Amino acid sequence: MESGMAPSAFPRTSEPREVPPAPSTSAHPGAVPEAASSDAPPAVPPTSEPPITIPGAEYRALLASFQTLTTTQTAIMERMDHFQLRQDQQTLILREIHSTSVFCHQLHL
Repeated sequence: MESGMAPSAFPRTSEPREVPPAPSTSAHPGAVPEAASSDAPPAVPPTSEPPITIPGAEYRALLASFQTLTTTQTAIMERMDHFQLRQDQQTLILREIHSTSVFCHQLHL
């Protein structure tokens, strides 16, 4: 295998799947691809490279890895949102403390 993984990592089955090569990112340097809908298969851009064939077990392992990565990314994003909310609350509290401190200082002048 070219990926450097042990051949036993993805046992071969009689169900190969044809997978087009990854699209080149040099064609549109500033473009950001849109997320594919889970209802429809992703559109395959025309390419001059021939498609490759991957065994069914390897394909399923890649899908499982992708799902794990997606789940992990979602959990990380939720935690980041939580931390941002906490940081915003703390910033508001610090501003109120500062405002009160300035007001108290002005009263004593």
